[in-house]
Amino acid sequence: AWVPTRWRGTARQPLRGAALGAASIALMAIAIVMIKRVLETQPLFWITSLRMLGAVAGMLVLAALRGELATMAARSSPVPWRRLLLAAGFGQGLAMVFWLGGYKYTSAPVAAILNETASIFILLLAWLWLGERPGWRGVGGVALALSGVALMLA
Repeated sequence: AWVPTRWRGTARQPLRGAALGAASIALMAIAIVMIKRVLETQPLFWITSLRMLGAVAGMLVLAALRGELATMAARSSPVPWRRLLLAAGFGQGLAMVFWLGGYKYTSAPVAAILNETASIFILLLAWLWLGERPGWRGVGGVALALSGVALMLA
């Protein structure tokens, strides 16, 4: 992961980013509660596909509003879009199947606790498979995740 070594920007930008991040997490929590009953009655892959299609449509709208569709469609683009889309679709699709499957096949509190531990497993697997030694931020993140799990269990 890239970590900036010095601060650049205005004070308004990080506050806006933090607010948008908090809002996105809140909306995600609301959305999973809203679709819990639908998840219990509909096929998992159908719900996952529908969410993925909605996300792709939203991203295409954002790219169009920013005038970036031509760059994405150009054959001479330096970005290998086909491989990137395949990898992103497979990775995100698999993650979403597991995430939604957790909420479909178990209770919401249990699924929330298991999902909270994902960052711990990501850090450990990156260390074991990729040789990325965790720094103080990673260890701090694991401590925060474990404290969140402890609060949910209390």
